[in-house]
Amino acid sequence: GVCKHSIPDRTVLVDLYTFVQRIDHEWDMFGFVPSFAFVLGANVRRRKVVCGFSAEEPPGKNIVLGLNEYSHDASVAVADASTGRLLFAASKERITRRKHDAGETGELVAHALESLGLEAEDVKLVVTNNHHFRVLPFEKRLPFAVGIGAYPPSVLQDPIRGKVEKMEISHHLAHAWSVLPLCPFDEGLIVVMDGMGEHIREFTSRKRTGEYVCDYQLPKLDDFMEFPAEKEPFVGYREAESVYLFDKMNLSRVYKRWTAENSPPELYNHGFENMESLGALYSRVSSHIFGDWNTCGKVMGLAPYADGEIADLDSSFDENRELFTGQLITGDIQIDFEALDQLSAVNDWSNEENRGFYIHLAHKVQQEVEDEVLSFLKELRVRTGAKNLCFAGGVALNSTINGAIIREAGFEKVYIPPYPGDDGISVGCAMYGAFRGSEVALSSSSGNSATSSPYLGKLYNELDIQYALEDPEIAPYIVVEEAENEDVILEKAVRALEDGRILGWYQGPSEHGPRALGNRSLLADPRDPANVTRLNRDIKRRESFRPFAPSVLADRANEIFELDGLTDNASPFMSLTANVREHMREVVPAVTHVDGTARLQTVRKADNEKYYRLIQLFEERTSVPLVLNTSFNVAGEPIVESPTDALRTFLQSPIDGLVIDNSFVRKRAVINGLEEVWSVHISASIIEIEQRLMYGGLESEVYVSLLDRKVQLLSEFELELVRYLWEEDPEDEDEITVAECRQLMSMEEVPSDDCDRALLSSTSAKGI
Repeated sequence: GVCKHSIPDRTVLVDLYTFVQRIDHEWDMFGFVPSFAFVLGANVRRRKVVCGFSAEEPPGKNIVLGLNEYSHDASVAVADASTGRLLFAASKERITRRKHDAGETGELVAHALESLGLEAEDVKLVVTNNHHFRVLPFEKRLPFAVGIGAYPPSVLQDPIRGKVEKMEISHHLAHAWSVLPLCPFDEGLIVVMDGMGEHIREFTSRKRTGEYVCDYQLPKLDDFMEFPAEKEPFVGYREAESVYLFDKMNLSRVYKRWTAENSPPELYNHGFENMESLGALYSRVSSHIFGDWNTCGKVMGLAPYADGEIADLDSSFDENRELFTGQLITGDIQIDFEALDQLSAVNDWSNEENRGFYIHLAHKVQQEVEDEVLSFLKELRVRTGAKNLCFAGGVALNSTINGAIIREAGFEKVYIPPYPGDDGISVGCAMYGAFRGSEVALSSSSGNSATSSPYLGKLYNELDIQYALEDPEIAPYIVVEEAENEDVILEKAVRALEDGRILGWYQGPSEHGPRALGNRSLLADPRDPANVTRLNRDIKRRESFRPFAPSVLADRANEIFELDGLTDNASPFMSLTANVREHMREVVPAVTHVDGTARLQTVRKADNEKYYRLIQLFEERTSVPLVLNTSFNVAGEPIVESPTDALRTFLQSPIDGLVIDNSFVRKRAVINGLEEVWSVHISASIIEIEQRLMYGGLESEVYVSLLDRKVQLLSEFELELVRYLWEEDPEDEDEITVAECRQLMSMEEVPSDDCDRALLSSTSAKGI
């Protein structure tokens, strides 16, 4: 059933999405979707809240939606064409709780519109992209495909479907527009590098109409470079790297390299790991080590260990054999697929004997790709005379490469958005639509801290938080302390960090992009190296080599990190890696990686005042102007989105406390008392199962059996919890609540008359 709470003029439904969609996910793995999921999903309404502007400044009615749909990292963005302002952006994974989720975006569009208080009628244009295939022809065929059972009916459940003008732009062009209107300078280069982009047939098709816009419709420089210059017949080509020169909103083509489809697109992920782009090469190595093309961040984190003690492990890797030959600037890059095919130990990270090999392989791909990107950008700067650089595409997620670019490529200013990957495609689509034919485009670039803010998600209000805290599945297990004001909650949070606690930090709208930037974060004291182990092993349940980022006061960053004369606010989106100054490495070991570097976030008061004040207060108490910051999630899950997500993740992991708005949430004593039971009897088994599920390569029967075992283990823990609640102190009504007694009676763990006593005496319904 659906639990309803009535308040004036509104009906609020307790959030059933997490439950429904997790069940959906397990069934959907094998092609089934239970029908009740559609029924529940279709009937859950969320309140409309204002996001990204004050209540006195509602968005205009000239709204443009941008979509990355039917592909990985599906997302939506909303822009106001009247002002050129980006209002909202969110990834589908945050709503469905499936990492890198793909497919249709109807539910996500509804979420965006309701978050902004908009109706479908307010949307004047939809701009979309899918780099695997054209969207509009695909959607014309969808009703028939659904009718014959090829797709579930949910793909047609879109509040704007068929009601609004819709157009497409090509993949790299969308990446370019994700930075063009938002960067803080008016002219420069835009470089896009990823695994693969649009298919060339879409650029050259005679059937292309005004519904589809691509690079070939842009002017090109006299010395425009395109490779290969002559395309072989009957060979499929896709975008590999693209370069544009911009002056305000005007784009010109500088360079484009195409990569041949070396394997059928019907293969895993359209066969892109066999393409000759640097992004595809890096993903190929990611697959080889971890069994997932989309874990390049792990490869980047592993690479520095080749210079440390772990490099002493045996390695049969030939470091003298190059992974590719040629240069980007001359367009003759050739990946050594023979060498890649001969690599041993495919997807076998759990075997420690392979670790040395994997470390050297990660180091090699990182170094070779980094060197070539730097060489390419330096040559582009010389040839074009450009002083500034915007960098987008999946390769721009590599913070080590970004740090090298900023320090060594010779550009005066470098802008990397908080969403350079494909979750930023929707932003590019929305901004293209907003500026298309708009008077705003005639002015200078509008980039500033307001329009390029990463905090673009839904702003959950006090009622959202209240109902999450009072959720019957959550309330019995938490204690909530309401702070009188912001000063009090900051003091309490900083004292907890100083005492060695690890805190969930949930504030304001969620960030768009893969980084937690102070609104959906786990925070810890950077001075304690034990926090690295606690976070990696116990909380996030991931590999021990993974580093953690510092969030540092922007005006103090140069004191801690070697920023080589960069501005204080050098890395507001956690985009670059820098050396930690020698004298500070022992002071903040929890955020200093094995090679002495850190991927830092510089925090200004103007960008995130509450987070800035937290770090400022931490400095006052510890003399350290930074905190350890990592994303608020556990292994295999996306960053938390809603208050309910935050509370459930908090309860399901050994996080010490949760600051949600101005409330300090802690687990009840009985929950904390069970941590030993959890860690000794169940946690290790759960972690092992999750790692096997994560790394893939499993037969369906094995996958199902592992899921069954995980459910069984969690049920055992739940039973232990109930027993503990009773055995701890059955005479204490403060410890046994009404809700707990009802649960105990349903499981026949205690005599019903004891629970009757608790129910009768607890007239205030304590704990609910």
